[in-house]
Amino acid sequence: MILDHAYIPTKYHSRFGLIGRFCTELIEAMQLAGVKVNQDLPDGHDAAVFFFNSFALSALSEQRERLAGPGRTAPIVQWIIDHPLAFDAAALDGWFELPAYRLATVCDDDLQLLRLRWPKLRAARVYHGVWPGALANPASLPATHAGQAFPAASPTPHTTDISTAPPRDIDVLVAGSIATDAELIKLTHALPASLHTVAHEIAHLRAEQPHITVAQAMDLCLPVGIYAPDHWELLGRLQLLSVAILNIRRRVQLITALQGLHVTVLGGENWAPHCTGTVRYAGQADFADMHRWIKRAKVCVALNPPQFATGFSERLLLSMAGGAATVTDDRPAVRAEFCTPAPAGTRFSGTNSAFLRLFRAARPQEARALCEQLLADHPARVAMADAAVRAIAAGHLWAHRLPQLFGAATHAVRNP
Repeated sequence: MILDHAYIPTKYHSRFGLIGRFCTELIEAMQLAGVKVNQDLPDGHDAAVFFFNSFALSALSEQRERLAGPGRTAPIVQWIIDHPLAFDAAALDGWFELPAYRLATVCDDDLQLLRLRWPKLRAARVYHGVWPGALANPASLPATHAGQAFPAASPTPHTTDISTAPPRDIDVLVAGSIATDAELIKLTHALPASLHTVAHEIAHLRAEQPHITVAQAMDLCLPVGIYAPDHWELLGRLQLLSVAILNIRRRVQLITALQGLHVTVLGGENWAPHCTGTVRYAGQADFADMHRWIKRAKVCVALNPPQFATGFSERLLLSMAGGAATVTDDRPAVRAEFCTPAPAGTRFSGTNSAFLRLFRAARPQEARALCEQLLADHPARVAMADAAVRAIAAGHLWAHRLPQLFGAATHAVRNP
């Protein structure tokens, strides 16, 4: 089997153009690795189908048949970047029935739920990736963190960007979204009235105990004997509302705690009423432009997704790649990837990291203290940013995810 071709659909609708941009960056990484993407398949060669989140089964059926050819089965790898309860179960039912199908997730949270609904499902965790253009030039960091522009330089192994690096004129950058009132109303109306209070209880519990996953919180908060014709759909709607409530609470409390520092917030317009005093709302930024904002920031508070308790966001990788000193909320996956256990400790207790600083999501004042320390210590800030850029360049580009993706596709063909 010569698996050197790929088909990746590119038309998606997602907030801030996130998934479409992911596709563009993944395609570029594959092409640099010598993979032919969305091209005709020569005789004797095989192709795999890769796509993000849910995609209509009919939309790819014809393409898959064309790729497969006589006596072959084109493998399918579906990469879902959300919590299992947010999956389109009806769509996944259809994909799961196809031979040579594999599922990739970005996080380990509540994956046991997938085994209950689809006992024979083959799934693997594959983290987000970063494109090389998001990497800051390490040589530029001392100057830009001191508020000076860095002149053009020859390319380095760590960056494809050789333009002049701007001075970092943003003290603290925060980027992310919170639900609008209209979105909250819609999510509330989609749930039986008897569970509205439960959604708030779940959000409150997870706000106080950030290490608790959605499913664990549901176990503690759901009434006994709840029944629904489609239990998965009911829990999915409860997950969406509780996560939206939690997200607003956490993120508003965070920027409130940062008041007094010069903070720039990126996101939807509903952020504006919360951005007062020294916290400035700078508008909405497409995901494709986020690396430019991060390269202007001295410190970036990298928000992680509230639907997860263990995993991290692509914002964390972008912040580290862009040369900002990164502050992020404490997650097991962050510790596993970027921290070293302290003496006599474990990755769930005390840790040290050369790449970032951790705060507890339930204590946003810890984030503020870390930001103050980093803003006041130029050498420490530069050293941490430099180490982070090199760590992302060495292990967290899209190119580093290809072995897992193509490995899953190869395994799917050999074990349909």
